[in-house]
Amino acid sequence: MIANYLGPIAVHRAIAHENPLSEILQLVCRAAAATASDRTMVEVNINDLLGQTRSRGLHLPIEVWEELSAVDRYWRGANEDLLVAVYGRWDVLLDDEEVQLLALISQELVGSGTVWLRELFRDEEEEFF
Repeated sequence: MIANYLGPIAVHRAIAHENPLSEILQLVCRAAAATASDRTMVEVNINDLLGQTRSRGLHLPIEVWEELSAVDRYWRGANEDLLVAVYGRWDVLLDDEEVQLLALISQELVGSGTVWLRELFRDEEEEFF
C-alpha cells in the first residue's frame, strides 16, 4: 500500500533507520498479508515497539499548542489517537522524520483495510489511560 504512494525507495529509506517507528511501519506494511500465525508475531512485535516509543514519549519535550501553525494543529488533531497510542500523549515534540513516519503509518493503517491492526493501535491507546 505505502509503496503505491511513495515508491519502494522511500519505504526502504524509512525502514533502514533504527527508529522504532521505522520498525512499526515495516510491520504495519506486512500485516495485510500476515497469516494467522504471523499475525500473533506482528502483534507481539508491535506491542513491544509501542512500549519503547511510549517510554521515550514520557521524556520528550512538550509541544506548546499556541505556538503550532494551523497545519500542525490540524495534523495533530487528525492523528491524536495514533500519537497517544505511540507516545502516550499527543503533545510530544516530534522531529521531521517522526512526523513522516507517523504519517506513513497512519496512511497504511487506513489504507490497508486490516481492521485487527487498527484495533491493536486503538487498544494500545485505550490501555495507556
